[in-house]
Amino acid sequence: MRTEAYKKEKMKQYKTELEVGQARKKVQYLQKRIEALSLEPSSLARLRERKRK
Repeated sequence: MRTEAYKKEKMKQYKTELEVGQARKKVQYLQKRIEALSLEPSSLARLRERKRK
């Protein structure tokens, strides 16, 4: 029998998984930004040109 406590626990678990997923996406985004900023300006310009095409 599923009790309120069980439902609360499942909701808490779901919320945590959601937060972890969002945090992971944010980390990936920031890593890409750091990688882009650490590139040489000329290679960064080439990368931008490639994206525009």
